Amino acid sequence: MRRSRRVVRHFGHRDGPRSIIAGGSLSYRDVGYFQARHAAALALIGEPDQAATLGLAAVRVARATRSRRTITVLGDVVESMGRWQRRPQVRALQDFLADCPVA
Repeated sequence: MRRSRRVVRHFGHRDGPRSIIAGGSLSYRDVGYFQARHAAALALIGEPDQAATLGLAAVRVARATRSRRTITVLGDVVESMGRWQRRPQVRALQDFLADCPVA
């Protein structure tokens, strides 16, 4: 419970990252980064399927824009979701991230 409060406080509210992304002022690369950060917050509050789904969207952007920063965040997301690694969405994110070379 403590961790989820910190996450919500960090973003202002649960939909904070979504509203930032929807604002339309971010570059494509930054959208991927904020999606990754949102996925990290979802993972921390125990929403692995939502986190993995959003993480998959972010990793596609990271691959297209060659964003190491986003890939690093997503690596942390996957690591934090270790206990859910058997869930299909989480496994899909792990697999996709493993096949995502960013030079």
